[in-house]
This record gives sequence, C-alpha cells and structure tokens, in this order.
Amino acid sequence: AMIRIVVLVVMAFCGLSAVLPAEESRPARVVAETIDTLIAERWGTDKITPAAPCDDAEFCRRVYLDICGRIPPASEVRDFLDDQSADKRAKLVDRLLDSPTYIVNYTNVWRAIMLPEASMDQTIQFFLPGFEAWLRSRLAENRNYAQIAEELLTLPLDSQDLNNFQQPEQPSPLAFYRAKQGKPEEIAGASARMFLGVRIECAQCHNHPFDKWKREEFWSYAAFFKDTAAMQAPVEGVVSAIADKLKGDPHSIQIPETDIVVKTRYLTGEEPDWTKISDS
Repeated sequence: AMIRIVVLVVMAFCGLSAVLPAEESRPARVVAETIDTLIAERWGTDKITPAAPCDDAEFCRRVYLDICGRIPPASEVRDFLDDQSADKRAKLVDRLLDSPTYIVNYTNVWRAIMLPEASMDQTIQFFLPGFEAWLRSRLAENRNYAQIAEELLTLPLDSQDLNNFQQPEQPSPLAFYRAKQGKPEEIAGASARMFLGVRIECAQCHNHPFDKWKREEFWSYAAFFKDTAAMQAPVEGVVSAIADKLKGDPHSIQIPETDIVVKTRYLTGEEPDWTKISDS
C-alpha cells in the first residue's frame, strides 16, 4: 500500500512561515534583510560581537568557496576588484547562484548531509545516481528548501521500493529511505538533524544526557514514520520488532523493549490535527 509521510513536522517545529515574508510576494532582498535582522537580534541577546566586515578580495574568495566549492580564478578576482559598482557583491552572488558549478557543488553538499551512510556502505552507493539526479534537478529548477523537504518526506513508498535491489526508473530520493533501512527511528533522527537543526538520536534509548530531549519525545516524533517499518522484508529477528512498533493506535508507537506507548507528536509537544492531514 502506498503511504505519505507527514511533512508538517518541519513547518510546525520551525515556525518559519510566521517569521519570513512569503517568497512569492517579497523580493529576495527583503527576505535577506529579514534574516540579517534576526541574526543581529541574536547577537544582541547573546552579547556577541560580530567580526569586522571583510574586504573585497576576501569576500570574493569566501563566496566562491561557499557557493561553488572552489577558489575563484585569478582573472575573475581581478575583474571583481576593478569593479567600482556599489552592488558588485550582490551581483557576484547572483551570478554564481545561476552557474552550473553551484548546482554540482550543492548536490554534493546535500547528498553528503542526507546520505552520510554512502561514504561507507557500497550498497547505498549503488543507489546514489538516482538520488543525485533527483537532487541536482531540484536545484536546477530553483526549488526552495521547503519544497525539497516536502518532496523527500512525502515520497510515496511501498515494500517493493525498499526491498528490491534495483535503481528507480526516474530520479528519486528513494535512497534516503534505503539508507535508513526504513526504520522510523533512523528516519526521525536524520530528518530532525537535516531539517530542524537538532540532534535527538541520543534520546532513542534513554533521555538525552546533554540536552532537553526525553526518550518519549524521540519516539513520539518517530511515530510519524512508523509505516515504513511495515515495509521491511520479514527477516528473522525483525518481524516481532515491527509488530511491536505497529500495534495499537495508528497514530501512536510502542517504545521498543518497553510497554510504553506514545502518541505521535511534534517536537514542540503538540499533537497533529489528523483531520487536516491526508495519509493516502
């Protein structure tokens, strides 16, 4: 059966829609200024003195490394330094973002973030071409961060997708779920790290030793992804664990090796409004 994994985990926790102007109605410059304002406010709150602005040569080197993953050619540095226009830094950023080098570099960056397992697992490496083709095409189409997160987290899946050793016919982020073995706890830890900027893996087996996260909070979040566990091939030692995770309320999950059942919740502690969410 096809499933859709709830994407609202991202938006509910981040709350970005209430902070940043709508992309369709505000120019990029306004969004950038809003972000700068938020950063400056945090500097004030934390009593941080920012570093002095860099000069043009240093800026040129940094922006090439950040966007293209390489240092700039000497000829382009000279042209940039000779340019006397007031908006030359913004123009350089825009030009690099429109370049193929940006797409190649950030495909590598995000693939490494989303699939760290590929550096050590040859099985996952087999599925990289389809994943990288999907990610590269989304960057080339200028899809925003929320759209990429939504497509990844709402990917329709069935057991054949996870258990067949073959490439998807079309560019697809399927390798993400293969790398996480379809396990709710693995998907939960990875998605929280990638999209929410928090590491909750240490709360999987016990309360987090250095942070606020409790074990029940981890598994309440992992419950969003519980359906993927049912898609795993029935191998010895796994069937009973899957059955434990899936029994009872479809919007709850049993914490392994315990009798504790927790309801699906965002990391904010709120429960989803299931009447507004489609799972088909």
